[in-house]
Amino acid sequence: MLLFFALSSAQGLTMSWVASASSPNIDGYRVYYGTSSGKYDQHVDVGLTTTATVSNATSGSTNFYIVVAFKGTLESAPSNQITSSSPTPTPTPTPSPVAATPTFNPAAGSYVATTTGTKPIAISDATIGCSIRFTKDGTTPTTTTGTLISSPTSSSTPSATTQLAVGSTTIKAVAFKTGYVNSSVRSSAYTISPSSTPTPTPTPTPTP
Repeated sequence: MLLFFALSSAQGLTMSWVASASSPNIDGYRVYYGTSSGKYDQHVDVGLTTTATVSNATSGSTNFYIVVAFKGTLESAPSNQITSSSPTPTPTPTPSPVAATPTFNPAAGSYVATTTGTKPIAISDATIGCSIRFTKDGTTPTTTTGTLISSPTSSSTPSATTQLAVGSTTIKAVAFKTGYVNSSVRSSAYTISPSSTPTPTPTPTPTP
């Protein structure tokens, strides 16, 4: 038998050979293969067809192949040996993690200022070791622009409180960390109303 390549692709090695004229009443053909020349630790029976595709050869190694005809437990002399180099599959890259989007507490809405004339808004993020940049002037923060909030340690999360004056303010914040994809930008609009001034209790006029 003369063995030769027909096609080598990502789906496997397709080979074909000349039918065994000396053994017309065979049960079929058997392809032996392995990673050492002359030593074949795997095989596949392909029936009476004279083509076969081997798809489970060892990746990243040179593989060796022969074909024999068989009938029952008897096998013919092997074909010539052929070799192929099976490429190492390109690993699928691991996607980078994404930093969590910062959160504001309380959430966007209308609020009354405290007696100090402002409304405190807590800004935090759930990603350990990340940093936050935020703005209150309507611009979109980046990793280099905006007020910085850093995690106290590499094993903690960042948080800080900002004060909103009476009026309308939009807070925007983004979280970032080395090795991570930046978070989406959180944008929340607030309307802060002044706190009501209590009406003083009149002092009673003393009776003469």
